[in-house]
Amino acid sequence: MINLLATRTDLQNESLINYFKNTKINVVNFPFFKIEPILKNESIQYILDNIHRYQKLIFISSNAANCFKYIVNSHQIKLPPGVHFFCIGPTTKKELSFFNHSVHSPENIFDSQSLLKLEQLQNITQEPILIIRGEGGKELLRNELEKQGAKVDYLECYKRVFLPIDFDFIIKTTKSSSLYVMITSTEIARHFVESFNIYSAKHSQDLKLIKFIVNHNNIIDVLKPLGNDIFLTTSLNPESIKEILK
Repeated sequence: MINLLATRTDLQNESLINYFKNTKINVVNFPFFKIEPILKNESIQYILDNIHRYQKLIFISSNAANCFKYIVNSHQIKLPPGVHFFCIGPTTKKELSFFNHSVHSPENIFDSQSLLKLEQLQNITQEPILIIRGEGGKELLRNELEKQGAKVDYLECYKRVFLPIDFDFIIKTTKSSSLYVMITSTEIARHFVESFNIYSAKHSQDLKLIKFIVNHNNIIDVLKPLGNDIFLTTSLNPESIKEILK
């Protein structure tokens, strides 16, 4: 039996759990964090009052897409006609289908650099662009878009609240079967490493049995000092995960 800890939110883990149901791979819903939507504050209200300015909206994650959906519905906001949505991965793209607007995303490599290469994000001098994200995200996208002359604003509509990691469960699992842990962002990786370092004094050998599945080289850089096996995938869809777990 192979155990896979799905460490994103309950909603994000659901498709993975359903895909591997009745197989030899046991997917455990094991969130490392929860999402708390931010539905109203002065900054959000300002953006909503001026939403007609933006013809390009970039969604950083499926959480951003979901929280934006709640905000638009609760505030009864009508989006400007012809607005274009942008995102990095297929999960976020699926969530955005709710809006019935054009959605642009990379086809093969799902990261910010690939998003920035899209034809629709070229020649954007003086163009207002709205990035929908969680609190305190990275500045790469904004910096690169502003280098091209765009005027970039943020709508920060959720925050991550990290949860305690149950290492007792993890240790118990490594002693009975192979254990893979999905890590999908550098922030989550840092949370794991910090928790790991606190816990590992008595269980360092058992924790070395954990194998990681990640979706970016930056995550590998964070996890590498632990010395565990790390597998890189360019996509977090179930088919790609299955290839690693064969």
